[in-house]
Amino acid sequence: MSVLLLGFDTESDIAAGNETDVDESIRESLSAVSLITTILDEYQARATFFILGRLLGCAGDEYQKLLGGRENFDIESHTYSHKSLKPPGGLSLAELDDEVKQTKELIEKFFDVEAIGVRGPGGLYKGLQGYPDRLKILWDNGVRFLGSDGVGPPEAIMPAPFTQSYWYKKEGFPKLLELPVTGWHCTYLLRTIGGGQYWNKVGFPNG
Repeated sequence: MSVLLLGFDTESDIAAGNETDVDESIRESLSAVSLITTILDEYQARATFFILGRLLGCAGDEYQKLLGGRENFDIESHTYSHKSLKPPGGLSLAELDDEVKQTKELIEKFFDVEAIGVRGPGGLYKGLQGYPDRLKILWDNGVRFLGSDGVGPPEAIMPAPFTQSYWYKKEGFPKLLELPVTGWHCTYLLRTIGGGQYWNKVGFPNG
């Protein structure tokens, strides 16, 4: 039997350090969350919201009003700053430890739940396979599942392959589960096939 797990990365422009209009960026994010929750409620659907710690630091009460105390919504971490979980250009080991701790504390503060999952920003080829040092930091901070495996190999990153969930047994963490991400398929379909890394222009009903 196939099971569809709905997960939403809850972020905004401030994830990339865009400080031009933080308030407007957060308003857009909250508006999107409100729309998504309305649709989920209509179909009595369950979903996980992976929230940036930085957003909770700015507007935790507002996100709590939309998502808190709901049996059909699970709240987990999308890191604090939206930096990659591994090099090149990603978080250092010390930064990773700090971000996991910080976001976990914010989720506990605003939602009174223990965060045990992390959705990695951007998607990584083969997730954190081959990075036991990073997996240890996550495990020691109570992380029990990841969503980091989300792109194909460098020569064909999109569309990401449909990869079966797996455990990080080889790296020494047989009870740490990877739930590969497939959310970028829609991004690929909205682009010109074989073209650049830009969105196609698409039309929506009623504007």
